[in-house]
Amino acid sequence: MDYCKDTYNKEFIERQLTKYLNSDNNFWKEKLKSIFQLTGILSNMSILDLGCGIGTCALEYAKMGNVTFGVDFTLGAVQAGKDLVRQRGIRNCFFCVGDISRMPIKDNMFDVIIASDIVEHLTPEALNKTLAECKRILRSGGKLFIYTWPTKYYHIFGSKAFLPFILPFFWFPKRFFKKYIEFLFSYPVQFYYKIRKGKALNEIMKQSNHPGLLLKDILKESLLNQNFMVIDIYVKNLYEQIGKINKLIIHIFFNNCEYAKDGLFAICEKI
Repeated sequence: MDYCKDTYNKEFIERQLTKYLNSDNNFWKEKLKSIFQLTGILSNMSILDLGCGIGTCALEYAKMGNVTFGVDFTLGAVQAGKDLVRQRGIRNCFFCVGDISRMPIKDNMFDVIIASDIVEHLTPEALNKTLAECKRILRSGGKLFIYTWPTKYYHIFGSKAFLPFILPFFWFPKRFFKKYIEFLFSYPVQFYYKIRKGKALNEIMKQSNHPGLLLKDILKESLLNQNFMVIDIYVKNLYEQIGKINKLIIHIFFNNCEYAKDGLFAICEKI
């Protein structure tokens, strides 16, 4: 993941800290609210914040009375989490540097794993390895909570360029609309990026920091392949698409379309 060396640098970490420390005044307020709604109330548990970054979930759930750990491959982010723990006098929150696809953690260590804003950064191969690791370190009956977003069709529903190609078809029955979106992604969208960027969209995504092609069904299949019991998996709008006219239009006309949602959530159990 060479792109990570450039993406997760000092400036990125500082931006994350600023957003977290000012979360009452930005979209992180809704982000944290969505995560809390996903997990429900957790207390007196051992919790792993997977790919923790600056340790947002580890910090928040430690304040609720849990023993929390954060693991991330970025030394600077882990150090930022440790600094926050020290500054706030939190004694039940710990961090380590590690690769989430082969974690330096013993088997059956955790009651809960929270994977917040990490799954979308993994290739399919890395996702499968990471889910296998999650199952290994979870206790029997332990739960994995995933907070991510459906990346595969983002470049269709998140782009002004393709709005004229999807808006007239919002009334299509779901099964026909799905086939139409698959066609757009497989041919016109790839051609558009080939002309504009010199590479097909698939190649661009592989080299970006969102290399996976995530959808609800794709994520569910990956979880089932690792023998997780999928308790619930769903999509929803996170931030009500406020701020950009094209996103507002998508929200109005495609409110019932899972591809137009910007949040993907899953609750799983180790059996």
